[in-house]
Amino acid sequence: MNEATHALPVPGKYDFSEIKNLLQVYFMRDWAVSIEYAVTNAQGGTEWKRWDKPLFALSEVDPVIDKIMTCCKANPECSMKMTCEHFNPGYRFIYFLQRQDAANDAPVAKVEAGQNPS
Repeated sequence: MNEATHALPVPGKYDFSEIKNLLQVYFMRDWAVSIEYAVTNAQGGTEWKRWDKPLFALSEVDPVIDKIMTCCKANPECSMKMTCEHFNPGYRFIYFLQRQDAANDAPVAKVEAGQNPS
């Protein structure tokens, strides 16, 4: 897993160039892309909820960016992730966009890639 520090997806503060590049180079056409956000459940744990419907067979990146922005505006306190899945063969790539840590005010993005379990 690779960790890097990035700005959060807030209008005017994030140019989305890294996400756009990832999508254009690796995840067009044969991939399903979905956006999820984290909520705290009744037991105090984290649960991921899908935002809207997944996008299939992308021909442009703007719909993904629009979904990220809409999710961010509707859930301003939540961390988010973009999941890209390829079904045959089965691969999954997850790009995390986490909210700033109040202790050190540092936004964090994590990237995780791997093969789907069979």
